[in-house]
Amino acid sequence: MIFYIVPNTEKKDAISVTNQLVEILNNNGATCVLPQEMSRYSIENCRYVTKEQAIEQADIAVSIGGDGTILHTSYLLIGTDIPVIGINIGRLGFLTAIECEELEKIILITQGKYTIQKQHILEVNINGEIHFAINEMALCATRAMKTIRVNVKCDAVDVNSYRGDGVIVASPTGSTAYSLSAGGPIVDSSIKCMVVTPICAHSLNTPPIIFSETRKINIQVQETNNTQVDLVIDGKSHINITEQDEISVVLSEKFIPFIRLTNGQQFKAIDQKLKGSY
Repeated sequence: MIFYIVPNTEKKDAISVTNQLVEILNNNGATCVLPQEMSRYSIENCRYVTKEQAIEQADIAVSIGGDGTILHTSYLLIGTDIPVIGINIGRLGFLTAIECEELEKIILITQGKYTIQKQHILEVNINGEIHFAINEMALCATRAMKTIRVNVKCDAVDVNSYRGDGVIVASPTGSTAYSLSAGGPIVDSSIKCMVVTPICAHSLNTPPIIFSETRKINIQVQETNNTQVDLVIDGKSHINITEQDEISVVLSEKFIPFIRLTNGQQFKAIDQKLKGSY
């Protein structure tokens, strides 16, 4: 079994944890490959490969970092069948399955004691250009204290017109991310759906809405109030949006296969990581 290990080297313990992980996996009959740029760290008993070689060779991908790292690793693997598991050395690590102090759990994978959950992602169409979002897309004003008006349709039928800071469309995976902070519901990650959550809506009657996997959401900015409006995908890609732009969102046929070591992993994470401060 070949493990493609992707550490976030900006985290202070990343190299130490990578060394420990490689040793554990090697001792259990697995082969480890790392991104080519990691060669400068001289980690023993592993091979360094390009992204293309990793996709061709790997059976399992392991991210070492936090939620941002597992999202980065997942983006590398969109369109492949390589399952992903995250080791948390970050702060929250909601999407990760293993904490850094319990690295021995990785042995369960070498023993075949795991399941795979297909996490469907969003397909965002901006004027015919396709982007993929694992957690969410957010349409928002870039200036504080400036509201915009956003119209949302479902299958070409008007749903609501939100005045506020903007609107979020989240996948089930992303329901516990930005959407949750904006007042959206937690969705069982095994359900295929999309969540539309207004951001700081200037109204007493703007609940978030859960849409079926078969729906198509259309979004258009109606008023910018003299502020720039950005469409932000998974907190990274920023695309300037005007009133003339056409945006649609569907649940993609593409998915990220996440490795689960327990059946109730999402709910365990909710209980342990979202109830208090972190």
